[in-house]
Amino acid sequence: MKYTIYTDGGYYLRYDVGAFAYVILDEEGKVVACSSSKIQNETSNRAELLAIIYAIAQLPIGVDAIIYTDSRYCTLVCNSTKQYTLNADLIELYHNVVNAQRANITIKKIKGHSGNKWNEKCDEMCTRNINEQLPFKR
Repeated sequence: MKYTIYTDGGYYLRYDVGAFAYVILDEEGKVVACSSSKIQNETSNRAELLAIIYAIAQLPIGVDAIIYTDSRYCTLVCNSTKQYTLNADLIELYHNVVNAQRANITIKKIKGHSGNKWNEKCDEMCTRNINEQLPFKR
């Protein structure tokens, strides 16, 4: 079975609030999982990485998946064998989760806010979670 995953993360540094989200689709394009979580004390890049990690953890063992993210950073660090010091804990966790799931993961960059239905859905979920945490309503 091959899955398609869309992820997004966002962070509002001024108020130290953020969120990440993912949507997992099966081979027929049916949504099999969809989730968003609030975070604090993080960054946008870490939010994006968390979305990818949590999505992979939801997959059955030993499957193939293609992950679409609008994060150039995540595409770079997840597809590289280079050691990174910034966010090293989450990059290591990403590799550990992929190995534990025995998953064959491909990560591709897509343009954000360009009308892709599932990327927009993830963005909406993140925005809703962030707005709920703000001390004012946008």
